[in-house]
Amino acid sequence: MRTYCEQSMKLLIPSIRALLAQILIDKYGFTQVHTAKLLGLTQPAISYYLGSKRGAKAIKAIKDNRELVTRIESLAGEIAREEIDVSTAICEICRIIRGSKEVLKSIYS
Repeated sequence: MRTYCEQSMKLLIPSIRALLAQILIDKYGFTQVHTAKLLGLTQPAISYYLGSKRGAKAIKAIKDNRELVTRIESLAGEIAREEIDVSTAICEICRIIRGSKEVLKSIYS
């Protein structure tokens, strides 16, 4: 049996990265290059995430949960101010999603 973290690698992590990138670019005015640096990715990866090429179903499920969106926005702010490590932020978001049966059902159904 695969662990939750292994399962989340294909669907959740790309969705979370896409949402964080979108917030960093739209709300904080960062370039794709700067956003990539903050998230530990490449600029092409950011472009790919912004095009919603992966994880569209999970992105929709997450965006439908206002509490989750608020927390992701807060973590994006901490990333923008370089107050939190991106890995820690992603793990925290995954834990929140894991605790929401409603969101999980939307993603995995």
